[in-house]
Amino acid sequence: PLETRFMIFPSFRFLKENEQALVETMTTRHVINGPGVHYIPPMVKVKKRKAISLSSREYVKVKNQINGDVRIEKGPQLLFLEAYDEVDKKQSATVLQSNEYVRILNELNGEIRIESGEKTFILGPHEKIVGSIKEGVHVDEKTAVLIRDIGDGSLKLIEEAQVYIPKVHEEIVEVHE
Repeated sequence: PLETRFMIFPSFRFLKENEQALVETMTTRHVINGPGVHYIPPMVKVKKRKAISLSSREYVKVKNQINGDVRIEKGPQLLFLEAYDEVDKKQSATVLQSNEYVRILNELNGEIRIESGEKTFILGPHEKIVGSIKEGVHVDEKTAVLIRDIGDGSLKLIEEAQVYIPKVHEEIVEVHE
C-alpha cells in the first residue's frame, strides 16, 4: 500500500529498513531509501512504498518509465526501485527435471531457444515460455520417435537409445512403439 501526501510545509519522514520515499517535485522525481529520518522540503509530493523482498527463486521484471529499458532483478534481495521504475508482478524461476524441456521466445528479436535438463532458470527481460514444459521421449529398443524439421519439412526417425529432446528447429510428429 502506498501512502501519498502533498507537503506544503517542510517535514521529516521516518523510514523503516524496507521502506522508501518517492519524492516528486514540479519537475523531477527521486527516491530516499530507509532506514532513517529524512528531511522533506516543502511543496513536494511524497509516496511511501515498500521495497520488494525476493527469495532466491523469485524475480521481477522492471521497466524504466523514461527510457523504456527493461531489466530483470533476481533474488535473493530486498529491491528498492529507482524513481522512474515500474515493476511487474513477482515471478518464480522455472524448474526443469532431467527429462524435461521448454521452448523460450525472445520477443525482441524473434529467436527461439530450448532449455532442457535438470535446472532452475529465470527468463530474460524480453523472453516468454512458448507452450508448456514437456517431457523428452524415452527412445529404446521398443520405442522410436519421428521428428520433423520445421524449416524444410523433412522427417527423421530417431531409434538410438536416449531421452530425445527436440532441437530448436524440430518438432515431434509421433512416437512409435
